[in-house]
Amino acid sequence: MKHVRTLLVAGLAVATLQACSKHEEHPAMAMGGQAGAAMHTQDMTMPCKVSNVWVRSAGPELKTSAAYLTLEPFVDGNLVGVISDAAGVAEIHSMTMDGDVMRMRKVDSVPLKKGMEFDFKPNGYHIMLMDLKGPLTVGQTVNLQLFIETAAGEKLEIPVKATVADQPPMASMTH
Repeated sequence: MKHVRTLLVAGLAVATLQACSKHEEHPAMAMGGQAGAAMHTQDMTMPCKVSNVWVRSAGPELKTSAAYLTLEPFVDGNLVGVISDAAGVAEIHSMTMDGDVMRMRKVDSVPLKKGMEFDFKPNGYHIMLMDLKGPLTVGQTVNLQLFIETAAGEKLEIPVKATVADQPPMASMTH
């Protein structure tokens, strides 16, 4: 059985996380949102909490975009992959400054530590969406599938629904 919850923030339909399952067995729900602690239900039996999920809009002339989110794992592990229905290729990337040059590189995995948030945000780690299957318009929903391998060797698949936006949601912005 899969559960879906949707949160609305500032009139923007935001990220939802559907079932979080171990090879489709024993599903547990993990929930995402962007409104802050008051709108999150935390269940420590879930493998992770996902929040601040969004995808940058892209017109028909663009073939790439990026997805951003915050992961708070309840177990140690690694994010080892991602796929999306909106792109032919989805990869985990990092951005770093090398002198005055910003460099973007594909990474094979991202270590996740229990209880420590890991942000995928502009100018940092992000999910690169390449070979887009069509334009990404504001308000559209994009499906992502995250693959996490726990320190115990369990493989978890986490379906995430993200909303396309031009700018990060207010909860994600830094001042």
